[in-house]
Amino acid sequence: MSAYSKTTSRLTTHYGPAMALCLGFAATVSGCGDDGVDGAVGAGTQDATEISGRPMNQYYVPPELSPSGASNVLDFCTNAPAGEMDLSQAAWLSFFTSNEYGHYAYLGTMLRDFGFVDPEGATLDWGQCSVDQLAIESLQDSHGMELRDKMLEGTLYDYLLGAYADEGRWGSCALRWFESYDGSEMPATSFRAWLLNNPKPYNAIEFISASDSDAAPGDSTAGSTQVMVARHPGKNVVIAVFRGTEPAWNDVVVDAGLVKVDLETPEMAAAGWGAGWGKVHGGFFNAYRTVDQEAQQIGDALLNDDVRPQIYLAGHSLGAALTTVLASRILQKMEDQVAAGETPFDLRAVYTYGSPRVGNAQFASRFEELAEKHGVTLARFRNGDDLVTNVPKIEFVHVGRMFHLSEDQPGSPEADSAMWLYPSRDDEPTWAPMLADHFPSGYRIDYPAPSYSPVHSAENSGYYRRLNELYVRSRTDPQAPIGSYDHCAD
Repeated sequence: MSAYSKTTSRLTTHYGPAMALCLGFAATVSGCGDDGVDGAVGAGTQDATEISGRPMNQYYVPPELSPSGASNVLDFCTNAPAGEMDLSQAAWLSFFTSNEYGHYAYLGTMLRDFGFVDPEGATLDWGQCSVDQLAIESLQDSHGMELRDKMLEGTLYDYLLGAYADEGRWGSCALRWFESYDGSEMPATSFRAWLLNNPKPYNAIEFISASDSDAAPGDSTAGSTQVMVARHPGKNVVIAVFRGTEPAWNDVVVDAGLVKVDLETPEMAAAGWGAGWGKVHGGFFNAYRTVDQEAQQIGDALLNDDVRPQIYLAGHSLGAALTTVLASRILQKMEDQVAAGETPFDLRAVYTYGSPRVGNAQFASRFEELAEKHGVTLARFRNGDDLVTNVPKIEFVHVGRMFHLSEDQPGSPEADSAMWLYPSRDDEPTWAPMLADHFPSGYRIDYPAPSYSPVHSAENSGYYRRLNELYVRSRTDPQAPIGSYDHCAD
């Protein structure tokens, strides 16, 4: 059984099929209601019992449906001209963005198979980490009072050492955590903090979660922020993908969204922005700040080599907004590095999918000015009539050029996806009433449990599938207009 199947099987055993299906998805967007069952959206999420607990719906994309068509081949283009959108990059970053909805429980093992590994073999086995978390969560759920008593008595460490660590009842991930554990915290709480809130410089793959809830692997409570940062040594690239947990969009836009944060205050200048940056959406900015410290620590570990790795940022939905905030911080950092005579970070591209508007006109102007100055590609994708790309409106402006994805007949056997560009932001269509066009993957995966093969997929509206169709078309017909966006074609 594959690592993916093992993880899903344990999720089903521990949480039940309905909850396993809904892990990592917010009710209002994914179709997982408060009771963990399908129905909030009404179209798209299959009944949990039909998938037997696989955490699959319109968010995840299995590795065999990757842009390369293989589960261990990364044909990510690193030679695109400065400032130019590349379909290979767009498809791969959309693929990873979709799968970041599973966070480390799903994406960690997949990234390893695509070559995001430490040459010395020090990178955590994230598939094993998800299994170990379930085991430690189960232990604490079933023996919580006993463990708490031992913690208060000062005997918890010795108990866990003798009964679990030394008895081979935990995997390599838990044993690595236990090396720094002292028994002063409950084990599940300590393990989660060590795993997701404690950047480890030896890791080629890092997952950060701002949530300290009792969440299952891949899950997160409303209001938390999640980000994956991974380095591929062979290609010398660092990819950061945000997934912000999506509460009701009414809450995001109305309650927090109309409060703006001024980035030009002395406090914000000290935090990495300053003069010229204008104002940003308060909810998005504050969500980013919950992982800012950890992101800086990972950056210090991954980006300080003599040869700067290429940096690619991406995110979907709320994660796209957070990606934009991080990108603004890096752009200002690059500006400061140049002014100080230092070698700047090599930020190559910022790809966003289904992004809401993030800042005011001054923020957008400063962002685009620095991106153009440093040769950074800005690619903002909108799928069909995606509702989320049209909010918030009052005094908020999009960043970068829009690439508009469409399709003549969604779900047809023909690969008929198209991409539209407009002369300026003022020419972009503003009518966007469809939440159904907001899904990241474009597939609903119907797997016969418990195996990942064969793959049966029903096509629907979504970012990744449409971009991947365009990428494949650019390779099979390089003379077609879309071929001009494939910069690494043979």
